[in-house]
Amino acid sequence: MYRNSIIYLISASSTILINFISLPLFTKYLDLSDYGTIAIFILFGTTLTSLLSLGLSQSLFRFYFKYSFSEIRILYTSITITLLLVFLIFFFVIIYPFSNFIINNIFNN
Repeated sequence: MYRNSIIYLISASSTILINFISLPLFTKYLDLSDYGTIAIFILFGTTLTSLLSLGLSQSLFRFYFKYSFSEIRILYTSITITLLLVFLIFFFVIIYPFSNFIINNIFNN
């Protein structure tokens, strides 16, 4: 468990570190409006992902110590396939038909 906690800490810290290191590159090569557009795009994607996943990946953590490795692999695979199907259906039913509306109103062209 200690080893897994260290791996989680390193991955979370590296994500923050990469964002911190890339910030000067963003501010050097992008205008303020371009940087804002990227921030809105990331916020839009993160919000949709959080709402559509319904916390299923986090809810599987409770089964990690309860089931064997093969059972956990089956659970994660089924949840991944389910989430991929939900995201694809959501994209083709809602996002794709209204893409011009989203681009014009949320991202301001």
